Amino acid sequence: MNMLAKFACVMGLALVTTASAAAETAAFVNRRDQARQAFLATPEGIYDHYCAHCHGDDGLGAGRLWSFELSPGASDLTASRLDESELLRFIDGGSARYGRSALCPPWGLTISPANLERLARHLVSLRTPAPVVAKPAERAPGEIGALFPWRMFALILAEFAVIAVIIRRWQIRATQPEGKL
Repeated sequence: MNMLAKFACVMGLALVTTASAAAETAAFVNRRDQARQAFLATPEGIYDHYCAHCHGDDGLGAGRLWSFELSPGASDLTASRLDESELLRFIDGGSARYGRSALCPPWGLTISPANLERLARHLVSLRTPAPVVAKPAERAPGEIGALFPWRMFALILAEFAVIAVIIRRWQIRATQPEGKL
């Protein structure tokens, strides 16, 4: 085989290999894009992809990347009381627009409006319910015992008695001669 034939064989093999590698790369990119789209199809996936790095998987503000170094730290999303429309504006415009950290970007430039709405609904679902504060029991008219803190009164009285004993001991020591202590 002459040199030209060998060169043609090597070039043909290189072209076939390159075409094969290009097809494999395109297939990989296609599979990766499909997996990304499937992941981002759920509000939880959107949150995990864009928010969990700083706010944490549970939304408590303890993310896996820089949350311990951030100043101010990432917000605890479970304690937020913003309604869905306020959250949507906050996410869309970024937190700096509302006087918060400039580290949370305006996601409206990256996330579609439909996915922003789904994300806002997901953030509302992360919230812990507001604590229920029990009302004090109603008292009957003339019921003094419930109004006056008898236990606190007894404690204060006991403290005065202890202080009186301590003062009396100091007085006795002050009147004793040095050698009789």
